[in-house]
Amino acid sequence: MTRHATWMRWAALAVILSIAVLRSTVMILIVPVFDVDPARDPTVGIGIGPAVSLLFEALLLLASGAALFAEVRAGRGLSRWCVALAVLPAISVLWWASMDAMDAFRGLTWLSSASAFAALAHLVRDRGMRVVAISVLLATMAPLAVRGLEQAFVEHAATVSQFEATKAQLFAERGWEVDSSAARTYTRRLTQREATGWFGLSNPYSSMMACAAVALVGGAWSAWRRRVVTRMDGEEVARGIACTVSLCAALALCMLAINFGKGAIAAMSLGFVVLLWGCTGQREARPRWIMFAACIAFFAIILRSWFGENFPETSLYLRSLYLEGALGAYETSPRLGVGPDGLQSLFMQSKPPECAEDIQSAHSVFIDWLVLLGPVAIAWVTMLVLSLRGRIAVQRAEGSDASELSRTGMRLAFAIVIIGLVLQARVEGPILDAFSLCLRAAGWMLFVALAACLAYALAAACARVLVAIVVAVGVVVMAHAQIEMTFFLPGSVVWMSLMLACATTLGLSSASSAEAEHSPQPPVRGAWLSQVLALTPVVLSGFALYFAVREYRVEERLERAAEIVRPLAEVRDAWTDLSKAITRGSATENTVDRFMDAVVVASAPIEIGQSAGSLPFGARMEDALSTRNLDGAAKVLVDLDVALRTLAAEELLRANPEETSTPDWNRLPREAAVKQLAVAGRRALGSKSAEFHGASLNAAIRLTRGEHTSRLDLRMLFMRCDLLWERLQAERRRGDSEESIRFTAEAMRWDFTRAANAAPYSPMRWVLLGDVQEIAGHLDLARTSWKQAQVVNAALHLDPLAQLSERLIAELEAKQAR
Repeated sequence: MTRHATWMRWAALAVILSIAVLRSTVMILIVPVFDVDPARDPTVGIGIGPAVSLLFEALLLLASGAALFAEVRAGRGLSRWCVALAVLPAISVLWWASMDAMDAFRGLTWLSSASAFAALAHLVRDRGMRVVAISVLLATMAPLAVRGLEQAFVEHAATVSQFEATKAQLFAERGWEVDSSAARTYTRRLTQREATGWFGLSNPYSSMMACAAVALVGGAWSAWRRRVVTRMDGEEVARGIACTVSLCAALALCMLAINFGKGAIAAMSLGFVVLLWGCTGQREARPRWIMFAACIAFFAIILRSWFGENFPETSLYLRSLYLEGALGAYETSPRLGVGPDGLQSLFMQSKPPECAEDIQSAHSVFIDWLVLLGPVAIAWVTMLVLSLRGRIAVQRAEGSDASELSRTGMRLAFAIVIIGLVLQARVEGPILDAFSLCLRAAGWMLFVALAACLAYALAAACARVLVAIVVAVGVVVMAHAQIEMTFFLPGSVVWMSLMLACATTLGLSSASSAEAEHSPQPPVRGAWLSQVLALTPVVLSGFALYFAVREYRVEERLERAAEIVRPLAEVRDAWTDLSKAITRGSATENTVDRFMDAVVVASAPIEIGQSAGSLPFGARMEDALSTRNLDGAAKVLVDLDVALRTLAAEELLRANPEETSTPDWNRLPREAAVKQLAVAGRRALGSKSAEFHGASLNAAIRLTRGEHTSRLDLRMLFMRCDLLWERLQAERRRGDSEESIRFTAEAMRWDFTRAANAAPYSPMRWVLLGDVQEIAGHLDLARTSWKQAQVVNAALHLDPLAQLSERLIAELEAKQAR
């Protein structure tokens, strides 16, 4: 093997592991801008958006291709079927990526993960690389554990306190009644103490901690054993290394206990059984047990579905409902699947009535692949099955002693730490104080120490223990992946895929061997085909880069629009202070100056394009304040709010050029534009029941109409119905004539009927349809809709928080009795 090939293999391994760790330790935002209204919360998103994520995919695909090509050049051979199966689903992924930005974001994440799996499966044929890969990946639990402790014991109390103080305003902004299903569900999730790391969900976090717990317990057990007494092969391990690994194992178990995820605990228990059997049994652990564990978990869901609601356990039963609804959605598009981000819109109609959630994932990795990408995704299942057959070869090679591998793991960990700290400081800078920054640094330092110590412990372990550890971790990964979204979420899928790759059994080709690694190899028959396959991920990285650039342009436009309305937050705060001071008679020159400066800064984008005869907002505000006319000042602020939001909406609509074949490739700009105009229509600086700005509200409603993609059309339909209902209520409060209101309701019936049929298991959609029909004068139809709402509501008894409130149910019964 040439020095150049060796360097390329290790460099590719470093890039692959670095991306896996970084994706797990930084928040990935599906909606990078306008997830919340920038005018109310001007804080920049504390995570990376799809554009940077797609750039990571391009790098991961490039590194995977480089690793595979280096394997070929080194004469180690290439498993052609493994690489071909890894890239085959690109057919479906790229098709959907060209249709929708979210499909590109999710699909290319999975494709790059599969390619990285194939690359690492080849690299870990070298025992040293297998040890380093396992050590670095498992060391990721260190920064995650520190972050989880901060979330559970520091941030949770502050978050709950802030929520209680602003609950009424938050619900009003989202249009939720205090006792509505959405409000109650949101409250339950926010007030629950749990650690989520940078995933945003506790389940993938718990899955990673379960994997770490199993592996670290195995490593600690091996490290504490004395070879001179047991006469097991392997090297002695220093007590400091054994203590470090043991303490981190205890930390992983503690974090798992905090979340108390039942699925993760069950998967971990299964992993411990495999670990115990592999270390002490008569036969060594076999990788095929990983797929066997996946089958056990999957069939547990099927078995649970047979008992129905007569059994007290509900978690697995809900998973069976997810599977039923997902397979029903798949029937609508069996050739190419429903798209990586297309399940939710179809699941609304295909799900069982008892299922309260409208899920994005079937919560089962194999079903997800089939439903979202179509039959071509079976290639990935086949790749896993074939890669996990046989036995793991972990023979020792020259230069792979424990000390050397420990140093290699530590150097690689240090490189990741530098990148990770810089990335976190840049992304999370707006929310990081000195204490949080110190915690981040402590987590990363523990990451380096654990990577080095675990690499030494695993390198010193006997082959039997090393095999048992990687198989046991694979069992945890695949068992939990059958009931959770660990292979769906962009932050965890790469890590999970690489952990599985560490348990693969690909062998060296017949033209090479472990003993001949360090000598040049003769040409292998069909080597050109191997080189072409090895470079396929490199070609795919070009597609990922193209979509990253395209997404970056959209996000850049989103950020420009956000910058237009962000100054409104300062205007609102300054106005609150000034109005209170004027009311108390304690207004000072500094208070007035602060407010006027905020108004001038906020109105700058408008003044630039304003006609010569128009009076600037600053001048209008000075006139109002000079006479202490608070109502006049509030009117100026409302006009300023409407003008800025309208300008932001115009900027957003330019994010997706109309002349392209897919003008709404990214649906976020249009949705954000509708929301900005809607807020302007609600007179955002006033209360929810304040006078509406008809032109803005009507503009928002018009923007929801037109020809859109099927998914965007559905989202626009729901948004249009909500806006139409708000406008109708405003007209009734304004005192419009009954005839006019009835005419308006009659015109709304078609949209509300479509919305109820599109989400037939949402009781609130039927309630609103009934209310519109009643106002339009169709009382019989209204009673039918209200009755359907009660039927749908009763079916949701598995999750009482998803049901209508008791107050609303009483109102429905009273209406039907009329």
